[in-house]
Amino acid sequence: MDKKIENIMGFISEFKPRFEEKINCEIKDWEQIKELISFYIDNDEGSPIVDFIDLSNWDSVESYTFDDESRTLELVWHDFQTNDPDGMRDYFGVDLIKCDIKVESVVITINKSMPVLLLKGFYQAARDINLTYNNKCSGINISSNHPFSTEINRTVKRKHQSIVVPNINCFTMSIIPNCARYISADESKTLLYKFNIDIVQERLLALITELNSVDDADQETLQVKGNIARKCFENALKVLNLKSRVEFDKDYQRLMLGDLTGILKNLEFSDAVDFKLPNVLDTLNTCSHDSGVFINKEHVFKSILFIVAAINLN
Repeated sequence: MDKKIENIMGFISEFKPRFEEKINCEIKDWEQIKELISFYIDNDEGSPIVDFIDLSNWDSVESYTFDDESRTLELVWHDFQTNDPDGMRDYFGVDLIKCDIKVESVVITINKSMPVLLLKGFYQAARDINLTYNNKCSGINISSNHPFSTEINRTVKRKHQSIVVPNINCFTMSIIPNCARYISADESKTLLYKFNIDIVQERLLALITELNSVDDADQETLQVKGNIARKCFENALKVLNLKSRVEFDKDYQRLMLGDLTGILKNLEFSDAVDFKLPNVLDTLNTCSHDSGVFINKEHVFKSILFIVAAINLN
């Protein structure tokens, strides 16, 4: 048997009895998250591929650690501080290259018949990032050159570190078994964009079903459903804007609904839904504030139909 095929079959045979039933389940339990990440990194020669939605990819992982208190995963791509036989430190210009992600959840999904692990991180405000990394260092520069992440360059004990922090609340990273090198970085990006949109759509379709059992007089529940729809709409619009590389002056995670709707170029479906974008915005804003205004159940329903059509046709 070809060595590559043998490695793939070996990985899958190890994976199936332990994790097959978890495919497409969003896992938020920290102990289960650690178990899955460790499996993907330690199996198959212990050096998986890491693809980022807005960067390129890493061809290996030298080491990893977990911080239980902060739910942070540290992935080290290259550490030249103790071992640099090929002199690659001068090529990269830093002593350490790593990624830190504060993990909210993970999902196993299928990409080209291979189970891959997707990671969703929490958002961290600039103040929090500064508190975490501007500590015991002689110099630091924090920037956001990529919309999904924050880049930190700092000097600690005369050693230069380059740290990327995925910093938007959606799935932005994919861990791929080393044996699956036939999955390209572009294919991972495509999967990550689609997966994020699909999650929003599933939640919206579930909301439609839930609305059927809500009475018009139950204003509090209608407000909650409308507020969830607004959050879903914002999340999907952020992904659509990010996919199109739209630049904003503000931090992406702090953008509001009105900032994001410019990406919607195709609104021809509005007549079929019998609801237009201004109607949707008015309805969702009403649901998001203590306005004291009557919330129309039909308007919430039409708003959700509009959002589903918008994120699928733009």
